Amino acid sequence: LTAAIGAASYFALYLVIAFVSGGMGMGDVKLAGVLGLFLGWLGWAPLIVLVVLCAIIAAIRLVL
Repeated sequence: LTAAIGAASYFALYLVIAFVSGGMGMGDVKLAGVLGLFLGWLGWAPLIVLVVLCAIIAAIRLVL
């Protein structure tokens, strides 16, 4: 169940980001769904860690 929730949530999050920013393609969105599926299969902790790491990397990219 966590794998399906992870896949759906990551897919939806990246789909919204792709439509808002226009900088990502659908390949990135589909990859996020697969990453969410795999990390959800591992458990909740890897899902949360990936969200936090992506936010940190995005913040660093905005600053630089």
